[in-house]
Amino acid sequence: MKHNRFKHIFPVSILLAMLIISGSSCSKDFIKTTDESSPSMTKVKTRGNLHIHTTCSDGKNTYEEMVQQALTLDFGFIAVTDHKYGGSGLCNDVISQCLAEKRLLCLPGMEVTGKVHLLAIGIQKEIDRHLSVKNQVEEIHKQGGLAIAAHPFRRGNAYTDDELFETGLDAVECKNIPSNMKKEFYTKLKEYNIPCVYNSDAHITMQLNLIWNSCDGEIASLDDLKKALKAGRCGKR
Repeated sequence: MKHNRFKHIFPVSILLAMLIISGSSCSKDFIKTTDESSPSMTKVKTRGNLHIHTTCSDGKNTYEEMVQQALTLDFGFIAVTDHKYGGSGLCNDVISQCLAEKRLLCLPGMEVTGKVHLLAIGIQKEIDRHLSVKNQVEEIHKQGGLAIAAHPFRRGNAYTDDELFETGLDAVECKNIPSNMKKEFYTKLKEYNIPCVYNSDAHITMQLNLIWNSCDGEIASLDDLKKALKAGRCGKR
């Protein structure tokens, strides 16, 4: 009887083919899982500055010049915080341009310049500078905005502890904190769950280069920014 040397090859070939196909499928599943779960593969960072002035108030550059510099620095968001909200043709134009901006997220706001300086971001009308800090914060929140303490230890308009920690602030600028106050200050921020932000208070384009916020995740709306700040996902670049 003749020996059929091909007798066992066909089943083995089928088995090998099945293993190859199965292995290929497993590899794809593994790659997909890795892509979705690995922070290094999916992590997105968004840069931005929440304290910018234009020629509407005491800034030296126009809205467009400030935006162009922000784009050069690869910012994904900015807030225009002149010392008034509208009230003149130029200032109304700045707000309109900010609201219509497509190149990055622009949030209209103002730096409320009363007893202290308070950033009101994402508002629709001017905040009365004569109100107490607590009432200013409440009004900002009624308008759906963010209330951020600007340069809280600046001589002449320094915040009290109550104004910093008991008024419902959404964040505090943590730049230029006096060395002898840092330890207690950061301890209290942690205790009251108030995040830091890092803004340049830019009055000219080049000041945007000094410091900025770097947030984990995409910041495409005011709501995105609120969530990122609350979760502690924004830090100094």
